[in-house]
Parts: sequence; C-alpha cells; structure tokens
Amino acid sequence: MAASLNGMAAHGGILPFGSTFLMFSDYMRPAIRLARSDGAGVIYVFTHDSIGVGEDGPTHQPIEQLAALRAIPQLVVIRPGDANETAVAWRVAIESRHRPVALALTRQNVATLDRNQFAPADGLRRGAYVLADASNGKPDVVLIGTGSEVGLVVAARQKLAEQKFRRASFQCRAGNCTICSRAEYRESVLPSSIRPRLAVEAALPQGWHRYVGDGGDVIGIERFGASAPGNVVMENSASPWSTSWNGLWGYWKNRKCASPSWYWEQGSSAKSWRANWCGLFLAAKFTAEERHLRRVAKIKALEKRYGKSV
Repeated sequence: MAASLNGMAAHGGILPFGSTFLMFSDYMRPAIRLARSDGAGVIYVFTHDSIGVGEDGPTHQPIEQLAALRAIPQLVVIRPGDANETAVAWRVAIESRHRPVALALTRQNVATLDRNQFAPADGLRRGAYVLADASNGKPDVVLIGTGSEVGLVVAARQKLAEQKFRRASFQCRAGNCTICSRAEYRESVLPSSIRPRLAVEAALPQGWHRYVGDGGDVIGIERFGASAPGNVVMENSASPWSTSWNGLWGYWKNRKCASPSWYWEQGSSAKSWRANWCGLFLAAKFTAEERHLRRVAKIKALEKRYGKSV
C-alpha cells in the first residue's frame, strides 16, 4: 500500500492517502522512508494506536511503532487527543504537499474537550501547545500527554485543582515537531525554570526524556500487550498509569506520602520528587522487586481469566 501511494504521488494530480493499523507501519517503513526522502505528499492514517486495541493481542498492539516513526527525519507524526485536534491534524496533512504526514488515531472512545475551557486545537499546528495553564500563570509542574492520554492529563489537572495545588498541562504531539527548532516558542511551552515535568503516553517512552529533562519523568509502556478486552489490558498493564484515579488517591493516602508541595518546600532533589509526586500517578512507590512481583501476579490473573497465555 505504501509503495502504491508513493507511485501515485510521483505521478501527480492527486493527494494519495492510505489507512491501516499503526502496528503494520513496520511493514511500510521502507516506503515511508522513501516518501520522506523524495518529498512525496502522502498521508498515512494509522488507527488502533495502543494496547487499547484489546482482544487482537500483542501482534496488533503497537508499543515501539510511534517512536520508530518519529525517528524518521522530518516525517510529520501527529497523535491528536480529541475530535477537534483530529480535524486540525487532517488540515495539516492536506496542506503538507511536499512531505509525508502520519496520523496516529485511537480505537477507544475519547472525550471531546470543551474549547471554551481549554486552548484552541489549532495550537497543534505548532507541534505542541499549552492546553490549560495554571490560574496564576506560574505552574509548579508541567503535565504532558498525547492522543488518548490527553484525557488522563486533564483528569490529573482537575484532581490537582481539587487538592488546591497549582497546575499546568499541555499537549505535545510528537518527538519530531516544530517545538524542537524554535527556541522562543519552546520556552513558552516548556519553561526551563519548571523542572518537574511528567509525560504520559501509551507507548515506548523513548524520545520523551529530551522534553522532561533530568528533573522529570516519563510514564509509558516497556513490555508487549495482552489478549484481552482493551479496558482489561489497560487496567492490568505493566504501565501503572492505567490505574483509576480513585485507586491512585486511595493508595497515596494509605501510604501516607508527604504532599509534593512539602517536598519542594524542603528543597528536595528530583529523585525525591519522582519517588513521591510521581508515585501519585504510578500508584506504586514500590521497590523494583515489588513492582515485578505485582506485574507477574496481574499477568497470571489474566491467563487464568481468559484461559490462554498473555
């Protein structure tokens, strides 16, 4: 399919596009790379972009595919977070006549954000934008999300607001985005003075560390998925960000962790911040061994429930 799209683009007269599961971009990679090197105006509409695919299992659940696409020099990769961003992403793709564009769309339902309360989706054109800033313009932490995880970041911001904790969040669509080369705009979105940053994406974390820096952290997936309903896979994934917010806060209170603001007031190190503040998100202030045992127990529970190896 990808090779055919290149041929149609070379012939001219049309704007070719093709669609398939994101997982199958691996088969298309040589043709996608050729399209970029030739400056071909091709659009790839990839769907089923995470472990939320569900019962199709690990063979159809992309993990490293987003990172692989972003590694192709100057390939535009967009993972929109709601219907508004998807519309803007499609316009960006149509207007990009001299380079290919890859759209990564989710299978599961996601909420459409009220743009009267959040920034206009047109900010996606610049690669990343402030979705919701702190009320006083001076955030304590930057939350980063893409695609279906934007909703999780928004929920995190709301939960922090309930706890009377200053907050900011923004949506960043890709590692290969214009924010990389425009220093002034990048500073407005990722202020260098704010070191606590947390990026959340249901994919391999590779590439995100350049944005969170040594004072931040990344929550992603570093294992293959499982054959089970999408919501079950999410709930039992090795990536603990999938845990419900009620469970996160319940765990945080039961563990009696100090508040993140307390650690900053004490001038704690980035390590202390990650261990306690990110513990709120990770729902796991465990040792490496404890996390491993917890993961194994979940996998065994899935195997017992569905009668197959996951």
